[in-house]
Amino acid sequence: MRILLVAEGEHELSGALEAFVRRLLGAGPELTMEPLYVSDPCVRVNTRPGKGGALKKRILRWALEAEKRGCDALVLLVDEDGDRDRRQQVRDANETTGVGAPFAAGVAIRTFDAWMLADEQAMSSALGQMIECQKSPERIGNPKAVFLDHHRRTGAVVPPREAYRLIAEAADLELLEARCEDGFGPFAGAVRRLRKS
Repeated sequence: MRILLVAEGEHELSGALEAFVRRLLGAGPELTMEPLYVSDPCVRVNTRPGKGGALKKRILRWALEAEKRGCDALVLLVDEDGDRDRRQQVRDANETTGVGAPFAAGVAIRTFDAWMLADEQAMSSALGQMIECQKSPERIGNPKAVFLDHHRRTGAVVPPREAYRLIAEAADLELLEARCEDGFGPFAGAVRRLRKS
């Protein structure tokens, strides 16, 4: 299986998002992923007002791009970044059928970094020092700043993007679905549905 993996930031595309997708699909080395930034100029979207919203249009355009590239599926993740309308646009896109390659789109509440804070045991292992349980990750105002503060205070030997990958490889997925129920939960369900495509 070949997946076009699309996201906004380097922390997602440096291996962490791939690790989550691989684990959610229960896939081995036969699964290959082609990572691209959601802003890549290969996909252009008319953002004039109209039915569907700009993000939904972008997701569907990426599904067409995945099909054009011969991929079996698209996995796309964006951050909410304070724009609550993104949740509805992602839901609407995920309910759309017959457009391009099968796809799973998700929105991380507030940002992807919140997922790194959900499992303190995985985070402690990645940073090399015990980290206390964080408050509800999706309610933290700036999860990236919180994670980077932990990274700095622990003196972690791995750079943040490597720590993200290590956390994604070790995190308890059921715990993430429970603690990040508005972001990771729906995303995990959408990715798992790709197995049936």
